[in-house]
Amino acid sequence: MLRIVQLIDSIDYGGAERLTIHLANYLAQDNEVYLITFKDHDEHMIPLNELSPRVRFISLGKKRKRELGLYTRVFKTLNKIKPEIIHCHLSGLAYAYPYAIAKRVPVIHTVHSLAEKDGGKMKRKLYKLLFRSFDITPVSITSQVKESVIRVYGAAIDTPLILNGVPFPQTTELIPEVADHINSLKFAVSDQVIINVASVKRIKNQAFLIQAVNELRTEGVPVILIILGNTAAETDNLYGELKAMSGDGIYFLGTKNNVGDYLSAADVFSLTSLYEGAPLSLMEALALGCITVVPEVGGIPDIVGSPTTIGFSYPPQDLIALKNALRMATLQDDAILETLRTKSVERFNEVLQLETCAELYLKLYRQKIKKQHTV
Repeated sequence: MLRIVQLIDSIDYGGAERLTIHLANYLAQDNEVYLITFKDHDEHMIPLNELSPRVRFISLGKKRKRELGLYTRVFKTLNKIKPEIIHCHLSGLAYAYPYAIAKRVPVIHTVHSLAEKDGGKMKRKLYKLLFRSFDITPVSITSQVKESVIRVYGAAIDTPLILNGVPFPQTTELIPEVADHINSLKFAVSDQVIINVASVKRIKNQAFLIQAVNELRTEGVPVILIILGNTAAETDNLYGELKAMSGDGIYFLGTKNNVGDYLSAADVFSLTSLYEGAPLSLMEALALGCITVVPEVGGIPDIVGSPTTIGFSYPPQDLIALKNALRMATLQDDAILETLRTKSVERFNEVLQLETCAELYLKLYRQKIKKQHTV
């Protein structure tokens, strides 16, 4: 049994946060696991009931963007726990390194985006020093992220590639109610349902998807679009802008804790993001056999394959290509679509299950702990 700390800013709705919870829950089956967040939990974050009761949750009351006192709180908290390994996400490493160096505890830092976006210039200089001089290992979630880590921090940096994974998405007793609700949004029984699961943010580029669906509907293609995600994620009025440009058949349903029910009721899952790391929502869609229409950006090719054989992909910001992909995904022969659904599930089972991801991390933890004990 290992004593493991997962350290992250908060458990807001996001891919890094969900992965952290999934890992904590899985690892807590046979290990002593602590999930530490800098910010206190509130009602706008992932509900705490999604955490296993075996995970020990600690929040450190961060209120402002920069708090020098947080270094002390992190140090004291870690010193009480005395972890054998610290796994950092997002800004976790920036506050964990003093303890890790002082107590000679190995650290894993998952790089959830391109290294160029992994903090500001000064933070990246700090990380470069930490990766080169101490027992702190950056883990890349996609091949593109791995290339960026080598580019930013140097070819001498060892950065294992561990693709994110998710548990098989749960459905609930609300499935019939969700199906009825979605059917009530259709204009005809034959309408195909396109779903986008992402917070309303400019980087998620929902305006591009809305434009495509508006044009398809004008051209007579029988589709509707459902957007699931936090509509208040941006401080500006992006949600208002998107609502204003949305024609009939486009619906914002906000944040849902039963996403699996909605994916099960959808025909097509689509993203139009300007950048993605390894989107967990895409993995969940594949697990449930959704036809996928996704841009060739970030880590998406690592998830669906390149070239993909399990759905449809398109060059980013190519409106004609997106519309053609959506047409094929909604109007294709039923037998072909059923084959694609089967391949989607097979892809998930082969490489995207949480167990695969978590066991690779566990193996890395043990290697780092063993190395530390032999020094």
